[in-house]
Amino acid sequence: KKKELEREELWKKLEELKLKKALEKQNSAYNMHSILSNTSDE
Repeated sequence: KKKELEREELWKKLEELKLKKALEKQNSAYNMHSILSNTSDE
């Protein structure tokens, strides 16, 4: 029983990490885009 709980905790952490990474990727992609469009405007 305890092992099962530990595994669920690990899965939750993994999912959170995945979400974080995905969000960071989206953010950096968005930032790159805004930087590029800002420089092309001038």
